[in-house]
Order: sequence, then structure tokens, then C-alpha cells
Amino acid sequence: MGAGSSDDPFLHRRERPGSALPQLLARSPDRTHLSAVTSRRPLPDPGLSAVLSFVVPGLGQFYNGRFWRGIFWLTVTPGLWIGSGGTLGWICHIVAAYTAYSYARGAHALD
Repeated sequence: MGAGSSDDPFLHRRERPGSALPQLLARSPDRTHLSAVTSRRPLPDPGLSAVLSFVVPGLGQFYNGRFWRGIFWLTVTPGLWIGSGGTLGWICHIVAAYTAYSYARGAHALD
């Protein structure tokens, strides 16, 4: 058995444009078709996003896919907790939870 024989399992040959490989792949039942793959992700649950953002301000926004809003609430709320002695921190927790809830509820209304 020579190095160039067709029985060699390690011999890689270039497929020609007229080869049968594309037709075999097109008929393969377990092939993933790009038309069946969507870029949509599941809609966020409004209640879960509100609870997440109430526990850790900004976490509900991250869950909703709103990265920069999450960063905003994650940095502003501790600053107001420290700066106001806790009073404005509670207000920020509630506002962050409400905004996360309303965004997720709005996403459901659009769908």
C-alpha cells in the first residue's frame, strides 16, 4: 500500500466542484439548516428581572440584555447608598427593579 493509494484513511483530497459531497450534505437528515436557526432569544420574564434587579441593582437589566443600563444601576446605586446613608439606596433599588420589570414587560408587548 503506497502513500498515494486510495485506501489510506489519512489521505486528504480536495473535493472538486462536481463532487457528490454537497448533494450528500443537502440530503442529510441531521444537518442543521441556517434557515431553521434564528437569532432570537427567549423573552425575559418580567417578574424574574424585577427580583434580580431588586437583589442586585443592574442584574435584572443584564438579564434583559441591556448591558449599559445594568452597568449604570450597578455603579449608581452603591454610590447613592454610601452618599445618602442608605435613603437613596433603597429608592434606587426600587427604581432599578421597576425599570427592569417594565423593559421585560415591553418586550413581551412587542412580540
